[in-house]
Amino acid sequence: MIELTENLLELLAVGICLAAASIRAFHSRKNGWTLLSFVYASYFLGDIYWALYLFFYHKTPPVFYVSEVSWCAAYLFMILLLRNYQTDSERGMRSPILWGIPIFVIMMTLFFMTRGSYLLNIIEAVMMGSLLLRSVQGLLVLRKTSDGRKYLYTVVLVFCLIEYCLWTASCFWLGDTIRNPYFWISPLLIVVLPLFLLAVRKAEAE
Repeated sequence: MIELTENLLELLAVGICLAAASIRAFHSRKNGWTLLSFVYASYFLGDIYWALYLFFYHKTPPVFYVSEVSWCAAYLFMILLLRNYQTDSERGMRSPILWGIPIFVIMMTLFFMTRGSYLLNIIEAVMMGSLLLRSVQGLLVLRKTSDGRKYLYTVVLVFCLIEYCLWTASCFWLGDTIRNPYFWISPLLIVVLPLFLLAVRKAEAE
């Protein structure tokens, strides 16, 4: 019951964000808003399958791929969203700090591979690694500026870290109970997803 409730709340939040981003995309004709609406649409499709399965069968879907494909599409559109705002100086940014990203991603992927699909984990690792790399590059370049794009990079970074926390918690599933750490982390995603609307608005203001 707890899992279904949280999934329905997330579905509602993403649906509202999708409507808001789509309206802004229609009126502004800006690539940023269009890409963000695609992010929300992909995430919404993944969530609705998960929520419907929980509603009708009262258990976690045994086959994740229907939702995972949609969520991976959302990550891909998120990468394109960052690329839309990144400058050449940000893409070419080099720093020893950046070496921590592939090390972190590889270690987490090896761990997840012990409990899931090799192919899916590799695909998600590439996408998450790209998101982390681009967001950290942007933050390093813009750290001493008031550029609105750094809010977008921050939101993406926080989103990725929450996703990793959720994936880790799901590896130690304790059932549909309040004692499960997954259900304490999941509400953070409901908070972060709407922040993309504010972040893109700030990025568009630059």
